[in-house]
Amino acid sequence: MDPDPEPLEESSEDAMEAQFREKMKDLVPRYLAEVRRDVVLLDGLLEQGNLERIRSIGHVLKGTGSSFGFPELTYWGAAIEESALQADLRKLREQIAAVVVFLARLN
Repeated sequence: MDPDPEPLEESSEDAMEAQFREKMKDLVPRYLAEVRRDVVLLDGLLEQGNLERIRSIGHVLKGTGSSFGFPELTYWGAAIEESALQADLRKLREQIAAVVVFLARLN
């Protein structure tokens, strides 16, 4: 057995995964800025009663949160989408507030 084995070369899949992680890391601040803008929009949309647009924003959060490393946003996005479909304004207020608190904790 060789006492100093040659280091294994990174497989192309490992290299691609590392590149992907690096690119995602660069995108996270922009993603969070967009989420924060959407949350501000949600308050206004709730006041206007625009449940379809609220549902749409919830759907996007549901689909993107985990991809950017925030499964909590996926969870809250799904909850917001469902509450908008049910026209449950009380739950929507609570869920939007929960997202605001979550985002504040990230700072």
